[in-house]
Amino acid sequence: MIDSKYAEISDLSDARFVEINKAIEALNLKYNLPDHATLNKARFLDNPIINASGTFYGARMWEYPFAIINAELKEGMTCADIGCGSTPFTPYLASVTGQNTVTGFDNDFLENDNTHFAFGVRKEFIKDTGIQFKFSGMEKIDAQDNSFDRVFCISVLEHIDNPAIWQKGLKEMARILKPDGRLILTFDFALSNKYLSIGDVLNYTGLIPCNFINMNWPTDRFVKVESLSMDVFGLVLQKPSGTVYTDHSKMKSIPRERALTVYVPEVTYPHELQIAKDINRGKLLTVSKIVLNRYKK
Repeated sequence: MIDSKYAEISDLSDARFVEINKAIEALNLKYNLPDHATLNKARFLDNPIINASGTFYGARMWEYPFAIINAELKEGMTCADIGCGSTPFTPYLASVTGQNTVTGFDNDFLENDNTHFAFGVRKEFIKDTGIQFKFSGMEKIDAQDNSFDRVFCISVLEHIDNPAIWQKGLKEMARILKPDGRLILTFDFALSNKYLSIGDVLNYTGLIPCNFINMNWPTDRFVKVESLSMDVFGLVLQKPSGTVYTDHSKMKSIPRERALTVYVPEVTYPHELQIAKDINRGKLLTVSKIVLNRYKK
C-alpha cells in the first residue's frame, strides 16, 4: 500500500504507476474519451512525464494508480465508482475485478458528445463498456447497505459547493461499504482549507484510516498553478469489521477515536493544528519547534 498523502511528482516514476497509467491510457483511447493534452501542458508546466504522454487529465495519472494500488483489487470484488463520469477508471476496475462487479454512479447522463470532458456519463460510453451505471447523486446513493468491497470517489468532493451534499455523500459511501471494505478518496485539498478537512472526512464517514496518514506538504508541488493554493490528496479508509450499521444518520455509533494514529510532520498553517486535534479526539497537541510527533489515542 501507499500512505494516505499529497501527490508527489516522483511517484509517477514508480513502476506500479507507470504500468497502471499505460493501461489507463489505452482505455482512454479505446473508448474515444477526451484528450486533455493541451490542458495538461497549461496546468502541469514543469512535469515532463505528464507533458510527454497522457491524453487523460494529468492529476489522474497520480490519483488512479494511488487508488488502484491501495484497493488491492481481486477478481470478484464489488466496486462502486461515485461521481464516475466518463473516464477510463471505471472500465479499468472492471478489467481487474470482472465486468459485472463494478457500478458507476453519477447524477449527470449526457448525449454522445465530449463537451463536458469527464463530467457526466455519455450514453455511448455506457453502451461501449457494458458496465452498469446508475443515475444517482451521492447524497442518496442507489445501493443497498454493506454491498461493496471497495468504494471510490475520485476528484469529486472539491467540486461540490454545498457542504450538506458532500457530508451526506460521505455517510452514504460508508453505508454502502461492506465491513472490512475500503473507501478510497482523492480530492484537491490545502492544509489551510477550512472548507474540508481530514477530520471532517473521518467524522462524517465514521471510518478509520487504513494506512498511515502523512500530511506533509510536498516540497515539489504536483499541480503548479499560481492561482491554486491546494494540491491533490489521497485518503484510504476502512469500515470496522464485525459490525453492521443500518442507520448512518447517527454516525457517532462508529467512534471517531478509532482513528488510531496520525502523523503530521510539519506545521505550516495554523489550521493544520485543528486538523490534528480533530483526528486525535480533540487532544491539545504539544508542538516542539515546528514538528508534531506521532500521537496515539
